[in-house]
Amino acid sequence: MVLTFKKPSPKQNNHGKVITIQAYAVITEFVGADINECAVNNGGCSADAVCTDNEGGFSCECNEGFEGDGFTCTGMSSPIE
Repeated sequence: MVLTFKKPSPKQNNHGKVITIQAYAVITEFVGADINECAVNNGGCSADAVCTDNEGGFSCECNEGFEGDGFTCTGMSSPIE
């Protein structure tokens, strides 16, 4: 990206001098503390699941007595004795 703007010149009080500058962004890899995705809204896991924070992500596992992918958990039927 090239930005152009007018900057007053000390020698030319009533006139501007056009200068051009180069603008650029430097993107660096973020290295820092792990974000705990489970801290907010159980990480998006089901209310019937446990959210476990892992480095760089998280996992959801249905509670005992429930089955599913951790995001959706349904109660398991117990066998009739």
